[in-house]
Amino acid sequence: MKVDVRVREDSEPGAAVVELLKLPGLPHHSHLDSSHKNSIQFKILGSSNNKNHHQQQQQQQHSIPNNKIIQQSTVIIPSSEYFAIDSTSSTITLKQQIDRELVCGPRVTTCILIFRVAIISPPLTIISVHVTVDDVNDNAPYFPQPFVTVQIPEDVVPDSHTPYELPVAADDDSPEFGVVSYSVKWLSVAINATNDASRDVPFQLSTHQSSSANNKHLMKPVLIVSKELDRESCDEYVFTLEAHDGGVPSKTSSLSVTIKVTDINDNAPVFNQTVYRITLSEGEEVGSAVLAVSAFDIDSGPNGHLKYSIESDITNNPTTNNNFHQTSQNFYIEPETGIIRLINRLNFNLASQHRLKILAEDGGLTVKHTGTCDVIIDVIDTNDNRPIISVEYAGDEPEVQENAAAGAFVAYITVEDDDSGTAGVTECKLHGKTTQYKLMTTATFDRECINSTNISIECTDFGQPALSNVVNLTIRISDENDNSPKFSRPAFEFSVLENNKAGQFIGRVVAFDEDADMNGELTYTFGPDATFDVSSYFELDARNGIITAKIAFDREYQSKYEMTMQVKDGGEPARSASCLLLVNISDENDETPTFSSSLYTFATYENQPASTEVGRLTAHDTDLFPNNIVHYSKDEHNDIFSLDKETGTIKSLVSLDREVTDSYNFTVKAYNPSVSNTSTLKEVWSTTLVSVVVADRNDNAPVIIFPVPSLNDTVHITTNQKIGSEIARVLARDGDVGTNAQLRY
Repeated sequence: MKVDVRVREDSEPGAAVVELLKLPGLPHHSHLDSSHKNSIQFKILGSSNNKNHHQQQQQQQHSIPNNKIIQQSTVIIPSSEYFAIDSTSSTITLKQQIDRELVCGPRVTTCILIFRVAIISPPLTIISVHVTVDDVNDNAPYFPQPFVTVQIPEDVVPDSHTPYELPVAADDDSPEFGVVSYSVKWLSVAINATNDASRDVPFQLSTHQSSSANNKHLMKPVLIVSKELDRESCDEYVFTLEAHDGGVPSKTSSLSVTIKVTDINDNAPVFNQTVYRITLSEGEEVGSAVLAVSAFDIDSGPNGHLKYSIESDITNNPTTNNNFHQTSQNFYIEPETGIIRLINRLNFNLASQHRLKILAEDGGLTVKHTGTCDVIIDVIDTNDNRPIISVEYAGDEPEVQENAAAGAFVAYITVEDDDSGTAGVTECKLHGKTTQYKLMTTATFDRECINSTNISIECTDFGQPALSNVVNLTIRISDENDNSPKFSRPAFEFSVLENNKAGQFIGRVVAFDEDADMNGELTYTFGPDATFDVSSYFELDARNGIITAKIAFDREYQSKYEMTMQVKDGGEPARSASCLLLVNISDENDETPTFSSSLYTFATYENQPASTEVGRLTAHDTDLFPNNIVHYSKDEHNDIFSLDKETGTIKSLVSLDREVTDSYNFTVKAYNPSVSNTSTLKEVWSTTLVSVVVADRNDNAPVIIFPVPSLNDTVHITTNQKIGSEIARVLARDGDVGTNAQLRY
């Protein structure tokens, strides 16, 4: 027999649910008088599976999507959890208050709890009690996050029916008390908003009803652009989105929404002045900053980033009074700063005035806007000539031999001045009044300490005012073979697994020589004092010191090979060094785990977080289980990388820095864990060399070597300097490599 009853979710413990004896149609018992009814016993039946079923029901509730509507949830509950029955009166009461959302889950339309009651009196009768729990509005709506940012481009078309979806609020109560409406409260606009923009909000809130049959009660809030946007007037709007449920009174929750208006390139650059006018002396120094123009663009990001250029240069010839329209060859403008610099000496006789047309262009990606201004430069005539310093030396550049005694010849210096009278008489700081000088050394140089030296020669005439000129010389110190090669260690010890293939990589010996060019170019050879024919067993790359196997080694025949290594440089006469080389032949069992490659080279970028996967090693063993189980291990002192012993995966333990170490080499071993190293059987392991190359990231800024402020930052040129000739060269370096170290000036 089935009995249907209802109870409110907020009913207090002890509240009566139903009295079974008062229900009509109770079989076999309704005709009994009061004396016989007292002999009837009522009892709620339990179930061994009830608790597990209830737990499973709760677990399923946690997986319900945030806005999913469940039409009905039926829960078979433990006998003693929520209800009690008076065994004689048959009255069923509440033991504890029911949390409908906890028992049946959130957003359930109908919640039914089922349990069974036994009437213990001949005949035995079982009643199935179905309790429908009526919902009350005890849950407020909630949003999935406390705030959200929506980006809208400023060129969006108003009322274009392009809605911008906002987060949907959820309510764990039944659909009757679920979310029924949304509202907004505008809080603020951006700081740079005009008064008109702050009073007129160009957005409207709308709601769309879900098209899903299961979620037909779901209301989705959307934002509609109702008026034109202008990021330059207001770039940010902030409002609170409120969700209201269907209860009386209604419960609410709120979400902070920030609207960011993104920029489009709709404004052109504007200069602070339409015309700039300055006066320059004919003797103005080349490279000096003569003027800085400035423009602004109220767009943001690349759209507001300006670059300057000189569009044209109109010059006036004072002799003929003719104007010439040309590309400027005398002035250069820095694209980023707008600073105009002199790049060629001015000549009043050729041009008494320059009229530059300056262009400012923004960085728009699809559409670019420009603005222009005029710069008028009046040239003042002066008559002076600076001394001309000429330097002559043997070869392509001035140089001095390393270890040469003091007094070695470097260069001849000649000074000329086109001026007449005392203005044409010059004097240099190195020697008296002669116009020819001989530059010699005063010390002995060591190229390994300094490979070049810079000097400045200044000459001054006797004119009024006196004029001077300076020549900067870089003198290269040429190398002498005065250093012997050195091995990086006194002895090298390598291991190679027996039964190897010919050409197997064994190791690499490394030497260095502080000398340069041919004096530092090294050649490796095997020493002559070995007790066996080394060339029959080993192959040596004379240039890079890489040693490979020439035969397949048998450890039972010979377990190690000792020999000497020699290295010599390319000097005349050559210098050499030697070291001890020990090659150990490692043992293996009959079927050893074998790597798929004898040398693994992996590449990974620097600055990646720890635990970044670098590569994966693979070894195979043709033995049967369990002897074909392969594990991996590496040097315990290697704290840079981790190695998964089962998968062979190599990961970084730290963030790598290429500028500190650009590669790592270490040995990895594959072994059968089922065979002990102390076993009389052959050991079942093999090794391979792993080389991890750290790829470059552009994480180092260039460093300017020349010029250095206040040290050597002045460059002088002569009056007869040819246009387009090199007057100075900026030197810089970058700690990165490849394209990251390619510099642009």
